[in-house]
Amino acid sequence: MGNMKLKNGIKVSKNVQGDYVFEKLLNANNKKITSRAFACLLGKNTFESAGKTILERCNMVEKETIDPYYTVRGAVGEHLIEDYFIDVYKKYKNMEIKVLSWDAKSVNFDNFAKNPTFGGLLDRAISEPKEERAVIEVKSKSLKDYAFIDGKKGVEEEVLQGKFLSTLSKTETCHMAYIFFDEQQETLLKNYVKDLINLGDNVNNINAKDVIKALNWRYELFKIKVYKHVVDFKEMDELMQESNRVLKESIQSGLISSENFTISERNYLDDLVYGSGIRPVNVLNNDKDNSDLPF
Repeated sequence: MGNMKLKNGIKVSKNVQGDYVFEKLLNANNKKITSRAFACLLGKNTFESAGKTILERCNMVEKETIDPYYTVRGAVGEHLIEDYFIDVYKKYKNMEIKVLSWDAKSVNFDNFAKNPTFGGLLDRAISEPKEERAVIEVKSKSLKDYAFIDGKKGVEEEVLQGKFLSTLSKTETCHMAYIFFDEQQETLLKNYVKDLINLGDNVNNINAKDVIKALNWRYELFKIKVYKHVVDFKEMDELMQESNRVLKESIQSGLISSENFTISERNYLDDLVYGSGIRPVNVLNNDKDNSDLPF
């Protein structure tokens, strides 16, 4: 993800303990905890800190611009994975399954509108037959990532996302489905998306099925790996409550510990706090006295 940037009007300072104090964070109204935010609040996302996620959930950071390619790649991957599951069940289990998908806008990007605390949008789900009921969490990746993901049977924070949505769906089965795009496929898709954007198309209006048809793609042309996870509802409920505690504690105190930010985020915030970027010695070395300094 990109660098964190606070919205205009958001003031930040530091207390003597070195925590960051955000004026508008105290008693802020926060957005629901989604699957991605859940993993970030637990400190499981390598690319996004818990601190940044707290601020994002409270509408205090600028929205980041996402390359349209990744949005389209994700949607294309979901359609191809749906075809894959239907065919695999038919071929190996002699079973017809019903795979559900949802229009994001029609459900306001949330399949769990009645849940006041947690929410999110499912990629795909198997609804029938009942004994095969499962959440399908789809991740589209570059082929260069295959060895790393296969070695770990998925990425921890992504598996947590899938289990989170499975818990909200009250289903014990979560299929983590990874579809890998090789270099040629990535180039084709990037150029196709770029051409559509240049012709004036909005990325949100690009139809993934049309893209697949135009590029003459089918799932057999891609490397696909599926890892089945059985969800422990008790464990997940504890983790979900922990993520909510992390968010609520900051909102109730107006503070976020420096440990909840990356080094680059701390440098950015410190520049806002101290203006010139010069750090007072007592802040830099608040755990030392002068006798511990080399000169």
